[in-house]
Amino acid sequence: MFTIENHILKLVNEKGLLQANIPEGVTAIAEGAFRDCKALMQINMPETLKNIGDGAFEGCISLKSIDLTSVTSIGERAFFGCQALTEVTLGQSIGFLCNAVFEGCTSLHEIVMPSNLNYIGCECFKDCTSLTKVDLGEVREIDNNSFEHCSDLCTLNLPKSLFHIAPNAFSFCSSLTTVTAQNRFMDIDETAFENSLRRYDCF
Repeated sequence: MFTIENHILKLVNEKGLLQANIPEGVTAIAEGAFRDCKALMQINMPETLKNIGDGAFEGCISLKSIDLTSVTSIGERAFFGCQALTEVTLGQSIGFLCNAVFEGCTSLHEIVMPSNLNYIGCECFKDCTSLTKVDLGEVREIDNNSFEHCSDLCTLNLPKSLFHIAPNAFSFCSSLTTVTAQNRFMDIDETAFENSLRRYDCF
C-alpha cells in the first residue's frame, strides 16, 4: 500500500484508496505522497509523525478530517484543494503555517490556532469560503492574502500578540462586519481588509 524508507512515507501505491492507516514509526510524509488520491476520505496519523511535505495531500478532494496533533511542520500546499475537508486539528508543537497550506479547502468552517503558532503564511486559508470561525491564538504575523476570499467570515478578534497584518490578508471577506483588536500599535497594511471591513474596534 505504501512505500516507506527510513521512516519516511515516500509513495502511496494505491491511488484509489478510501482509507489510510499510516503505521507507527513513520516520522514524515514526503512531498506529493498522497497527491490526487481523490477517493481518500479518512486517514489516521501515527503519534510518531512530525513532518508533512509540500503538496502531500494536494487534490485529495474527498478527505473530510485531519488530526495533526503530533505534527511540527507542514509544507506548502500540503492540503491545497481538499474541498471536502471540514475539520482540522493542529497540535501545540507547530510554530508556523507555510504558504497555501489549506488554500481552496472550501468546506472548512472553523480553525483554531495553537498557542505556539506565530506565523500564518501567504494564501494559507485563501478561498476557504465556508470558514466562519477563526481563533488566532497568539499569532504574531499574518502574511499576504492569508484569508482572502473567506466570504463567510463575519467577525474577527485580533490577539494582543499580533503585530503585523500584510497586504490583502483579509481582502474580499464579503461578510466580515466587525474586527476587534487588542493591540493598538499593530502594523496593519492599508489593503489588509480591502473590500471587506465595515467596523473596526481597538482597545
